[in-house]
Amino acid sequence: MIAITVRLELTFAKFRPRGEKETTIELPEGATVLTLLQYLGVPYDGQKLIVKNGKVASLEEDLCHGDVICILPVMEGG
Repeated sequence: MIAITVRLELTFAKFRPRGEKETTIELPEGATVLTLLQYLGVPYDGQKLIVKNGKVASLEEDLCHGDVICILPVMEGG
């Protein structure tokens, strides 16, 4: 198992486990960003920005023990 820290911001707050802004989640070895979204019940429709350890991440990206993932809504405007 790997332990990762997850932060769900703004419109994704409704998917927070136990209502906490930041939480640690354990997933199986080999888990990806998509695995995490499925675990949390977050739709993976492209309407979000996923940041892994300070860099934009793809759905296929592998997760490692100690990673920090932030899930944010895509913002528009100018």
